[in-house]
Amino acid sequence: ALDQVVRSFLAGAVMLRGQRHDLTRELWSIARYREVAALSAGRQFEVYLRAAALAARTDPSRLVPLAIPLGTVVQIRCDREARDSRLEGLPAGALGRLWSSARSDLGRAAARVPGEAAPVVAEMIRSAVGEVRRGAPAPHGGQGR
Repeated sequence: ALDQVVRSFLAGAVMLRGQRHDLTRELWSIARYREVAALSAGRQFEVYLRAAALAARTDPSRLVPLAIPLGTVVQIRCDREARDSRLEGLPAGALGRLWSSARSDLGRAAARVPGEAAPVVAEMIRSAVGEVRRGAPAPHGGQGR
């Protein structure tokens, strides 16, 4: 497990670099936005998923691929809900493609999750993308933004 602890520490260190980019409030290109989402939110999820895998005594490689796409989806959703002014400078089409790409990557990664973790991961994904259970409307009119 020491190897996984070291990997978690390194992921946390990389996450802090992403946090620094996020805090500088610089204007973003879609490439910078993708980088910040991957480093900041994605690497943060990597730390959590590695810890969860260790606690469950399962191979982290089955959970860690969720990290970057999950972080990207969460970053986009939170920034939209917060009406982050940096989104105004990004082409809507490019941001939509980033969202779609992250959701596709998330679906592929979720397919590799161990069976006992699948319901929890499915709920995490529903929450991250804004799909609400029991027929309630999703945020943003359910348009999958």
